[in-house]
Amino acid sequence: MIGVSRQTINKELKGLERAGMLQLAYGRIVARDAQQLRTAGEA
Repeated sequence: MIGVSRQTINKELKGLERAGMLQLAYGRIVARDAQQLRTAGEA
């Protein structure tokens, strides 16, 4: 595993959702802006 808590992952996912990069739904994560996600991942 990656060594972070579920709470930390959820906090980060919510931040990405607020930024418009992801859409979260029950059992599903949809990438809404793949280029912005790549850029954020490289930072």
